[in-house]
Amino acid sequence: MDTEQTVVQSKKFKLSKLLLLPCVAIAVMLIAASCGGSGAPTGFSEEDGGDTVRDNFIKGCEVAVKDDNRLASRAVAICQCTYDMIVRDSLTSDGVTFEEFDRVDDDLRENINRLRDPTPDRVITKIREYMRDCIADRSG
Repeated sequence: MDTEQTVVQSKKFKLSKLLLLPCVAIAVMLIAASCGGSGAPTGFSEEDGGDTVRDNFIKGCEVAVKDDNRLASRAVAICQCTYDMIVRDSLTSDGVTFEEFDRVDDDLRENINRLRDPTPDRVITKIREYMRDCIADRSG
């Protein structure tokens, strides 16, 4: 294999690894988001337990994002950005509602391999988009 082929394959591997990051991060952060307090959160707002959801989401997300050395220094910002986008868009017709967020969390506990689905459902696709946007916004 010549040097040019090696470089191309290396770039493809790095890109596929970067695209896999949102999948791993989604799993960790959704599972972490539902852990915590005695009462189950019922929404994103503080009154509904959303502060626990936010804190756990960011902690879980941070762990996943820090696995990629290129993103580790920006992990908190990327995760906060992703969560903010989820909450901001939760009130729009195109956004992820708390109920959908909670359902995906339950589904992932039963089948973590669902994240590898090449045709994920709308909620996972949307969260992947948010995370990719936040990574792109914070690169450089």
